Amino acid sequence: MKWTIRMAVVGAMLTLPCCLPIQQPIVTEPVGPEPAAKPTGPTGFLKVYSETDATGADDIMYAGHGGYTIYSSDGQVFRKVRKILGSPLLVSLPEGTYKVQARAAFYGTVVVPVVIKEGQTTSLSLEGDCKPDLEEFEQADLIRLPNGTMIGWRSKGP
Repeated sequence: MKWTIRMAVVGAMLTLPCCLPIQQPIVTEPVGPEPAAKPTGPTGFLKVYSETDATGADDIMYAGHGGYTIYSSDGQVFRKVRKILGSPLLVSLPEGTYKVQARAAFYGTVVVPVVIKEGQTTSLSLEGDCKPDLEEFEQADLIRLPNGTMIGWRSKGP
């Protein structure tokens, strides 16, 4: 009898993961530069505030942003950015539409389309604590994950 109960429990444990939904990467509306941004040069920029984690050695801890992948509009890998300690990199990109795959705090892996405009910086905030000053802009200008976390500004135009 005990053997039968154990086998039933083991069988249930093995089949349970098959029944759970697997979270697939999501795609939201395109994130673009801040609405009030003024062009400053011939190329555009991307700054990704991916999920942070702490790493360390010798009892010293450092906060770092996780790595991410930038895909071109045709779905090919355009650039991979490694994990960065401290502030995120400002990545120079030709004007256009890209997709960024990264980890978002409190959500997991996401795929977000971004629009890069000449001379402007597009910021993608996946840290989970983005709180922009909304006096000048409307809530409608924000892009959010399905869990409500704000991740960037809605892209205006192509």
